[in-house]
Amino acid sequence: MLRKLVVRPACLMTLLCVSARAQSPEGAVAAPAPVAPATPMLAPAPSPRPSQTPAASTPRTESPAEQRMTLAQVLAHALTHAPAVLVSRAAVSAGRAEVEAHTPLLPSDPVISGRVGRRWNDAGSGVDYSVALEQELDLAGRRGLLLGAARSAVRAREAEQRAAEWSVHQQVHAAYHQALVARERLAAAERMQAFVERLALVAEQRFRAGETSPLPARLAAGEVAQARQATLRASSDYTSTRLDLARTAGWTGRALLTPADALESPEQPPDVASLIRTAHDRQPALRAARARHHAAQAQLSAAERRSWPNPTLGVSFENEAEPGASPARILSGTFSVPLPLWVGNKPEASRARGALEQASAERAALVATLEPGIVQARERVSVNAQRALLFGAEILPTFEKNLELLQKAFELGEIDILQVLVAQERFLDAQQDALQAFADYYGSWAELEAAVGAELHESAHSAPPRAGGGAR
Repeated sequence: MLRKLVVRPACLMTLLCVSARAQSPEGAVAAPAPVAPATPMLAPAPSPRPSQTPAASTPRTESPAEQRMTLAQVLAHALTHAPAVLVSRAAVSAGRAEVEAHTPLLPSDPVISGRVGRRWNDAGSGVDYSVALEQELDLAGRRGLLLGAARSAVRAREAEQRAAEWSVHQQVHAAYHQALVARERLAAAERMQAFVERLALVAEQRFRAGETSPLPARLAAGEVAQARQATLRASSDYTSTRLDLARTAGWTGRALLTPADALESPEQPPDVASLIRTAHDRQPALRAARARHHAAQAQLSAAERRSWPNPTLGVSFENEAEPGASPARILSGTFSVPLPLWVGNKPEASRARGALEQASAERAALVATLEPGIVQARERVSVNAQRALLFGAEILPTFEKNLELLQKAFELGEIDILQVLVAQERFLDAQQDALQAFADYYGSWAELEAAVGAELHESAHSAPPRAGGGAR
């Protein structure tokens, strides 16, 4: 933009000076000499030739293979292949494994122990041995509480999985529509490049016919170079947005993921009250926070129950071989219970209370910021929808027609190169502002749906007039 503000006025003033000198008989010969020192970039350059015309085709890099997909197809692929979804599903599987770990009826495996030794005295010697079997019993009811806590944790992870799927859903929505806008920008850039190339061709023909000085042709050649650079940038941006879309959706194919839908027409969002009601009922993040809070409560109950000790029952058989007498055989039962005096359930209970406090704070924070976030997001959507509707109705439909009228007026000699350049820049700025309005609208709409936690419209809408150029 700074280059345009500096170079274009200088070029225009130079053009006026050259045109004024060219109108006088002596100016036609003496014009190049004084201009050369002031504008060395113009005087030494040779006049355009057919092999060096600005309208020559721009070398293009080979385009990668494209896989055209609708938004529905990309969403379906993302729900099964997106990295965030795969990670959340793995977390659910880990939680179910924790449930399986608490399914046995007894809290531990039985323990068998033995003892063997030699006894001797003056009368001789013998061998003593004993065998014991012990089993811990869950008389405190820990198993039920631990199993309930594990199941609550699974439900929390399932809620987090749905929240992750919704997050991916919204990210794909936003990335897909940003790719649509980038596609329209590329189409407009290509249309502008074709326009300035035609402009340069006409300017060269007039110069060769002796109707103008070489300066209009050289100005047009500079516009061609700028248009080609703009097309390259737009093409790079379009490729970048498609790569972002592919990464979000988990697309790993060799072909470049390419949107096949058209731009949707903007619409106003529902009222704030209905959005807040929907959010409290359907917001996946809020549901996940509630599930985590319930899981933390269940985990605390299970940790507190550990203060109730589990007894261990057993049975033992002993053989005592007294030298000089018959062996004595003893069958006895055993009973043991730990005394929770120093440790007990303190570590588990402390961690569980901390986790519950954190879950409560997270849920409270989410509830506190839910309504303000929805109000703010809805306001942005409303403003951006008005901007997009205004541009869609008055700017985008007329962009290509305006260029055609401008080109025809220049070819007929109704306007000069200066007026063409000024009008071209204004048309281009208006068109870029229009596409930016659509990009802002799609981005704010995705933010609103992410805050509410639900789709605000289910069907695609009629597309506004295209920005120009062929669809890719």
